[in-house]
Amino acid sequence: MDQSFGAVIDPASLLRSLLASSGDCIKILDLHGNIEFMTEGGKRLMEVTDFAAIQGCPWPDFWQDQGHIDAKAAVAAKAGGAGHFRGYAITMAGTPRWWDVSVTPISGPDGRPEKLLSVSRHVTAPHFAEVALQTSEAPLAAAPIDADPGTRTSVTKPARWHGV
Repeated sequence: MDQSFGAVIDPASLLRSLLASSGDCIKILDLHGNIEFMTEGGKRLMEVTDFAAIQGCPWPDFWQDQGHIDAKAAVAAKAGGAGHFRGYAITMAGTPRWWDVSVTPISGPDGRPEKLLSVSRHVTAPHFAEVALQTSEAPLAAAPIDADPGTRTSVTKPARWHGV
């Protein structure tokens, strides 16, 4: 056995350490999409003070608008592989947040899905940065282009524009 990394590590301890070190909200769901487990980091991100209050609750119900539809679809696709979406959810303390979410099946010894793994990354700041960028670039994209590719007719060139 290769012990080049030092003493043999207990797999259960290693798993606990890995989960504790993650900055994501990691959850285990049953095949119906009900929450069975959430990491400590996930509880902090979702501002959960009493996990017993949400344990067993339908995970898709935490999502708003299109996120709710996407979360239900991710749970329904459990046998078909991974699901991914970006959605809006409100924490238990009422804080609105955007999340980048992956849902994958956890297979049992027979290879069939037994549980679902949901990993949600808090992306509120990057989400709003992307929205601001898209909004600021919309007038440029919509502006008519002159025959001279270095100019635009109805838009003032931004400072970073280096026309051709």
